[in-house]
Amino acid sequence: MRLLIAAAALLTFALPLHANTTSELTGTFQGIEQGDYAYFKLHTDAGADESLMILQTDAAIDDFVEHADSLVGTRVKVRIEDRKQDIPEAGGEIDVRVLLGVEKLAK
Repeated sequence: MRLLIAAAALLTFALPLHANTTSELTGTFQGIEQGDYAYFKLHTDAGADESLMILQTDAAIDDFVEHADSLVGTRVKVRIEDRKQDIPEAGGEIDVRVLLGVEKLAK
């Protein structure tokens, strides 16, 4: 009986199975890729190429979307979130990196 009560307590207070993780990256803006969704292309200072899904915008993100060609090569710091997202076009829930914000950095 104690085992059942303990198991019920664990289920009641369990952490979410898919905790979202936020972080920051710095690098060079490479452009916007358009498809079913828009993606912010970034070459990080660590040498990786990232494709960050744009689900919501603000004035700073809008500036990069609207003026992508003239902003290629701009040094940026981005806030991102790794999460599970329901993407019907991909058949359901998938792991994505979502762009939360962008800030231009001095050269």
